[in-house]
Amino acid sequence: MKTISFSLLLFLHLTGFAMASEYNFTLINKTGFEIIDLFFSPASRSDWGDEVLTVDTIPNKEKMQIHVSRKEKADAWDILVNDEQGVAFKWPGVKLAEVSTLVLTIKAGQPMAIYE
Repeated sequence: MKTISFSLLLFLHLTGFAMASEYNFTLINKTGFEIIDLFFSPASRSDWGDEVLTVDTIPNKEKMQIHVSRKEKADAWDILVNDEQGVAFKWPGVKLAEVSTLVLTIKAGQPMAIYE
């Protein structure tokens, strides 16, 4: 029985089944604009996947619970949001595994992510 269990675990690992990434955190919007769309991609790639908002928008100064589930595994993730005018902003290299609260803001015209 132990051989079968080990073989099954090895198979699942090699096929990528165990490679999924799941993240849950609170996002606080301090960008100065309403977030219309929210996407995540493994850092330095442009595979944004599906939009993850479960509500229509995140108004400025509001917060919401975010759940990200992706097949890829990555140490760092890029975040892309669109504002109400369709302008895109990108926060690169956020380590979602270390995040319980994520604040998206813009300082001196540059996107900044602050996380706890």
